[in-house]
Amino acid sequence: MNKKRLILLILIILGVWYFWGRGQKADGPAQPGVEEAAVEEEIANNPPQPSLTLREGDNVVRVHYFTKEALASCAVETTSIEQAIDPKYGHFAAGALVTMTLPLSAEHAAQYASALPTGTRLLTMQIDKEGTARADYNSALDGQGAPCLKAERRAQIERTLKEFSEIKKVVITVEGEVW
Repeated sequence: MNKKRLILLILIILGVWYFWGRGQKADGPAQPGVEEAAVEEEIANNPPQPSLTLREGDNVVRVHYFTKEALASCAVETTSIEQAIDPKYGHFAAGALVTMTLPLSAEHAAQYASALPTGTRLLTMQIDKEGTARADYNSALDGQGAPCLKAERRAQIERTLKEFSEIKKVVITVEGEVW
């Protein structure tokens, strides 16, 4: 069994143990300093749809960014870029959102930019049976900036998630509050 499959199996087993041993997860924002653990726990507790599960050799998704000119002019037109995601997330959508918070490669950074401020972290990610994706971020997402930045940030997140045909609607929250 290769390493990727073993990690995915462990995450699923932990999710089943957590669900049966402790019941449903309590609502509320994640504690500071445990953002990555919260994302991994959320993925383990809410296994993705089979078509959203990473398989061996699959680690590239389309993530939306802005050209530097579009971001500076408050445009909400994005461009999708193929980005490699870390297979440790085991879930395409969560991996895409986490990748969006990381610095772009030197090759892409010359032309593209993210509307998400530095320090933005995905706290939890869920997709329900109706196709509603719920992404909860830390307070950095709500950071200061031009009045149009909120619309740009929302567009970048929604368009990235809607790359996945299973996702029909996107709900964005900041530390548990609808944004």
